[in-house]
Amino acid sequence: MATPLWFASALRNPLEVGPLTAIPAAGCVCLVLGVVWGLGTRERRLWAFAWLPLGAQALVVIAGLFRGQFAGDGVMPTLAVFLLLQAIAALRLIVQLAGARGPAALLTAFSLSYALFAAFVAGMAFSDSWV
Repeated sequence: MATPLWFASALRNPLEVGPLTAIPAAGCVCLVLGVVWGLGTRERRLWAFAWLPLGAQALVVIAGLFRGQFAGDGVMPTLAVFLLLQAIAALRLIVQLAGARGPAALLTAFSLSYALFAAFVAGMAFSDSWV
């Protein structure tokens, strides 16, 4: 369960390992802003966004179970489909939440940045080649 900690650690120094670490840092900021704004709107349906990071975390757990089972780029289609499904689900939530599109957009930015980070970690676990 280190993925959320690794993700949030980008806040300490968003450009520590280059510009790509700014993505998780921006995602963390979007999470905080989206939650605060969402609490202000009192829109309960925003809780549906909790399923997206849980799905991303499930991918990382599955990758841990199959650690080292996929060599090379064999897992890339799976990760691409996962990211596509996450994007479709997040965009659908934005459309459904007409009265709270602002916080929904921020939570979408967080969810997609977390999904991208989780796919990166899962890809390393599947191939057992760590950066």
